[in-house]
Amino acid sequence: MSDTEVLDKTHYIILKRMVDTGQAPHYTEIAAELGLDPVDIRKRNAVTPGYEAPNGFKITTCGLSEALDKAREVSGWDVKKKNPIKYRGIGVSAAGFISGSNIMGMSACSAMLKVLEDGTVALQSGATDVGQGCDTVLPMIVAEVLGIEPDDVSFALVDSDLTPMDGGTWSSRVTFYAGNAAKVAALDARMQLAEVAAEIFNVSVEDMVFKKRNVYVRDNPEQGMDLPRLIRYCQNRKGMTIMGRGYYNAPVSNLDFSKGEGNFSAAYSYYAQVCEVEVDPETGYVDIINMWMAHDGGRELNPMLVRGQLIGSTVMHIGQVLYEGVIRNDKGETLNTSFRDYKMPTFMDIPGTQNLYSMEIPDSEGPFGAKEAGEGASAPVLASIANAISNAVGFRFTTLPITPEEIVKAVKRINSSKKAT
Repeated sequence: MSDTEVLDKTHYIILKRMVDTGQAPHYTEIAAELGLDPVDIRKRNAVTPGYEAPNGFKITTCGLSEALDKAREVSGWDVKKKNPIKYRGIGVSAAGFISGSNIMGMSACSAMLKVLEDGTVALQSGATDVGQGCDTVLPMIVAEVLGIEPDDVSFALVDSDLTPMDGGTWSSRVTFYAGNAAKVAALDARMQLAEVAAEIFNVSVEDMVFKKRNVYVRDNPEQGMDLPRLIRYCQNRKGMTIMGRGYYNAPVSNLDFSKGEGNFSAAYSYYAQVCEVEVDPETGYVDIINMWMAHDGGRELNPMLVRGQLIGSTVMHIGQVLYEGVIRNDKGETLNTSFRDYKMPTFMDIPGTQNLYSMEIPDSEGPFGAKEAGEGASAPVLASIANAISNAVGFRFTTLPITPEEIVKAVKRINSSKKAT
């Protein structure tokens, strides 16, 4: 079948199932009906750079196909699908996610910074670190622009009386929005310094290079000075206080909230994940043997922080798919009202190794090429585990969490059906 035929038949199956049952079928189910591999059907339906969705989403950089290829390769997907082991399953999933959205009354981010006479920088931003690491990433961005070290950049605590405006920490937007604002502020400060340095050395502004706390002429590194000396010259000879200002709001187009149309994000990240599990048919216990995640989050500004975000998202959603469920009685009263009864994964429930692979496709709109990384991993984690369990048991689970009780019931039903035939 051609890609167009696959797409047409996929849409037909989805619409027919929606009409017949009111529920959309899963991609893996559609693949089985069409005689396709679960990875292949996702690749053949994958969005590509330049694609525009019916509702107006405009895809710029997109490494979804590359991520699916990588996940397939590193997981040994083809071999494991051809040589199945009883009660051991493998599942794949893919997803995309926004890099911040411009749909609120206040979406823009601003940044201000002051370059001090010793060459350090005092950065002010309304961006709030809730664990994702912007207190590290934003100084890194400023340091890259000004040719200094991240440790040379201090980051003031958010204070609505002092720090500039920020749209908030939501929709995976902080690095993209606040990072761009910090970059613009740093570029503003660098231009002021470069103009003075160019005047001193009688060259054009474009010839000035900022690197390793020094400022020098591009084609003549000997013609230059250290950054603190240039700053003091600006202050003492010019009466200049070097302060940079910057703001950023993502370009969006044709927004119509009443119709749900328009492109409200400047970039989208992509994920592909393969999960392998082993299920105990007697107890319903699920052992996650391994997980492989390939992601297109643009250029990783801080790989360690990205890895932490992806692992954190994985752990959180292992809990959602296997353990965490609110139990209520017929009166609507919650029965598991404490963490004694609301189960969450422990260290013993997490895979020993998590294999993470970056596509490293820089995005032209993101700060130094960065896009979202972390929150978007939730969907493929959930679906890949659920698909792997369904593959191991031979039954499609459609509600979460997939508890041991549900698994044991499914195994018994399948075994009873086999005996009856």
